[in-house]
Amino acid sequence: MTTAAKSDDAPTLRINLDPEDVGRGLAQIVVAILDVLRELLERQAIRRVESGDLDAAQIERLGSALLSIRDQLGDLSETLARKDREPIEILLDTPNSVWPTPRSGKDAP
Repeated sequence: MTTAAKSDDAPTLRINLDPEDVGRGLAQIVVAILDVLRELLERQAIRRVESGDLDAAQIERLGSALLSIRDQLGDLSETLARKDREPIEILLDTPNSVWPTPRSGKDAP
C-alpha cells in the first residue's frame, strides 16, 4: 500500500458530523420517501376512480384520506425544519392516521 506525500498546498478533507443534523437529515429522507409513496397512492386512486371501481362514498373517503396524509406530511416537513425538537421525537409523535396500526382479532376486516 502506497501513500502519497502530503503537500502543504493540498486541501484537507474533513467532515464534521453533528448527530442532530444527521438525525434531521435522515428524518427528512424518510419524509421524502413517504411523500413519494403518497404520490403513488394518489395515482392509484385516480386510476381506480377513472376505471369506475369505486362508488361515490368510497371516492369521498379516499379523497379525504389522501388530503389528510398530504397535510400531515406537510406539517411533518415544517416541523422537521425547526430546530427545537429531536427528529426521532417528531416521527414518533406522528398521528396514527399516517402510521396505522394493523388490526387483529375481531376488529379485523
